[in-house]
Amino acid sequence: IYAVGDHGTIVRSTNGGEKWECLESGTRQTLRAISFCDELHGTAVGYEGTILRTDDGGKHWIKQTSPIPSHILGVSQISPKIITAVGINGLIIKTTTGGS
Repeated sequence: IYAVGDHGTIVRSTNGGEKWECLESGTRQTLRAISFCDELHGTAVGYEGTILRTDDGGKHWIKQTSPIPSHILGVSQISPKIITAVGINGLIIKTTTGGS
């Protein structure tokens, strides 16, 4: 289980929410959503176009180049390469290359 929040907060629980571990996101931006397609590959999104990716289950987060500067509010990652995100004013962005 993963959750995100203010100031770049990303937390993870591996025991159904009994204990939570803070993960280093590398950003201070507010994060609004997170999605994993498997145990290793995930994407977190947030304010001012923030997009973070992990390929190691959240141990390391890599900032992705965002095509937009506005707030991204939701994300769905269905494979390591296919990710769709939504934001304010009807924004929808999609990648089929894992963000590259």
